[in-house]
Amino acid sequence: MLALYYNRLTGTIPTEIGKLEKLEYLNLHSNALEGTIPEKIANLTALTSFSLHRNQLTGTIPAGIWNLTSLETLRLYENQLSGSIPSQIKNLTLLTELRLNGNQFGGPIPSEIGQLVNLTMLLLSHNQFEGTIPKEIGNLTGLTDLQLSANQLAGTIPVELGHLFNLIRLRLDGNQFSGPIPEGLAHLPKLEKFILNFNQFTDLPDLSLDTSLVELKIANNKFTFKDIEPNMFVPDFSYSPQDSIGIKQDTTIDKGSQLFLSVSVGGMANEYQWQKDDIDIPGANSNLYTIEQAEETDQGSYICKITNTIAEALTLYSRPIFVTVNGEVDIAKSRESIPHVFKLFPNYPNPFNPKTTIKYSLPEPGFVTIKIYNLAGQEMDILVNKYQKEGVFQINWFTKNIPSGIYFCKLQAGHFSDIKKLILQR
Repeated sequence: MLALYYNRLTGTIPTEIGKLEKLEYLNLHSNALEGTIPEKIANLTALTSFSLHRNQLTGTIPAGIWNLTSLETLRLYENQLSGSIPSQIKNLTLLTELRLNGNQFGGPIPSEIGQLVNLTMLLLSHNQFEGTIPKEIGNLTGLTDLQLSANQLAGTIPVELGHLFNLIRLRLDGNQFSGPIPEGLAHLPKLEKFILNFNQFTDLPDLSLDTSLVELKIANNKFTFKDIEPNMFVPDFSYSPQDSIGIKQDTTIDKGSQLFLSVSVGGMANEYQWQKDDIDIPGANSNLYTIEQAEETDQGSYICKITNTIAEALTLYSRPIFVTVNGEVDIAKSRESIPHVFKLFPNYPNPFNPKTTIKYSLPEPGFVTIKIYNLAGQEMDILVNKYQKEGVFQINWFTKNIPSGIYFCKLQAGHFSDIKKLILQR
C-alpha cells in the first residue's frame, strides 16, 4: 500500500512509481499534486484501489489504466482532468466505484459502462459530458448512487433506469433533459434523494407509491401542479420556480367581437387570476377569461397567474397574449421595445469600485435570479430573485466590505443562464 493523502504533497507524480508492480493500493488524494498522470502507472497491474482525487492534475487519463483489470475503486474526482471516457472502460469488470466528478471530461458517456455490473457508485457530475444517458446504465442493478448533474446531457431519461432497484441517490440536475420522468422511477423502493432541478422536464409521476424519498428537488423545470400535488409528502421538497406555461401569442380582433383566453395547467387545488398589463382583472378567477364585446380599451398584454392551496410555494404564470383590437397599432408600437433574446450585458464600469451596473434583457416574463459568486464558487450577494415581465432592466451592485478580486455575475431566467466576470479594484 502507498497512502500519502492529506500531506500537502506538491509537484508531479514521479514516473518511477510505475516500478512498484505489486502495489495494490495507491492513495495520493487530497494533496496539491500537479501535472499529468504518468503513463507508467499502467504497469501496476495488481492495483485494486487507485485514488488521486482532490489534487490539481491535468491532461487525460492514460490509456493503459483501462487495462488495470484488478481495479475495484477508481477515484479521480475534483481535479482538472479532461478528454473522453473510452469504450475500453468495459475492461474494469471488478470496479465497484467510478468517481470522476468535478473534472472537465467531455464527449458522450460510453454505453460500455453498462457492462460494469459490480458498480455501486457512478459519479460523473460537474463535467462536460454530452449526448444522452446510455440505456445500458439500467443494467447496473447494484447501483446505490448515480450522479450525472451539471453536465451538458440532453434528451429523455431512459426507462431502463427504472431497473435500478437498489438506487438510493439519483442526481440529474443542471443538464438539458426534457420530456417526462419515466413511471418506473416511482417504483424504486430504496430511493431517498432525487434531484432534477434546472432541466426541462415536463411530467413527474406520483413518487409516493414505492419510494422512500426524503429529498426531492425539481425547481426550474416545466412541471405544473398536477406533478407537484401528489408529491407534497416528501419532507425536503423544493419545487419553485417553474417555467411559464403555454406559448406567447399575438391576436387581433374586431371591435365588438368576442375572444376566449384559457390556460390548462392541471392540479386539483388551483386558484386563477387573470391580469391585463400586470393589473388584476376583477372577477377573472377561472382558467377561462372572456372578452365579451371588444373595445379599444381591451388592448393589452394578458397573462394568467395560477396559485395552489396545496403547493403554496409556487406561482405559475402563463406566457403573454398580446391583444390588438380592430387593427390599432398602439400595442405593436409599444412592443417595439420588447427585446427578442435573453441577454446579460457586460457590467459597467469594469473594473469598478465600489459600484457597477448590470444590464439584462428578457424577451418574455418569468422568474429571474441574479447572483454574485467569488472565485471559489461561494454565493456573495443576491441582486434579483423575483418574477419579472419582459423588457430591458439594470441593477447596481454595491460592494460594501467585499475585498478586491474577480467575481462572477450569473443570470438565471427560466432555462436561460449566462455568466459575466466582474473585477473589483479597491
